[in-house]
Amino acid sequence: MGTDAEMELEEEFARAPLAQARLRRLLAYLKPYKRTIVIALVLEALWVVSMIVEIQLIGVAQDGPVKSGDAPLMALLAVAFLTNVVFRAWFTVWEIRTTTRIGVEVMHAIRQDVFDQVQRLSMR
Repeated sequence: MGTDAEMELEEEFARAPLAQARLRRLLAYLKPYKRTIVIALVLEALWVVSMIVEIQLIGVAQDGPVKSGDAPLMALLAVAFLTNVVFRAWFTVWEIRTTTRIGVEVMHAIRQDVFDQVQRLSMR
């Protein structure tokens, strides 16, 4: 099978609708990680909020201390901005590590189930 034919086959599989039964089977692998997934989604929401806060801090700084030349307030806003950036970076690292770990463990469970199924097949 050539590379083009393989790509076409992969595209065909990707476009095929996911049957509900198959989707339920796949989601069953995520059940043990439900709490961790919820925490990751909450952190993702906090990440989005921190992005909005970052934009608001820039707006407040531009309209306030930058316009009026207030250095102490500008320093305070800079510290708030940097703190926000650090927390956002922590959210990002934690979420990527967590979702990657969940993905690897789910793939391992699927591989284990496939291997077990192949082992049960007859050798005839």
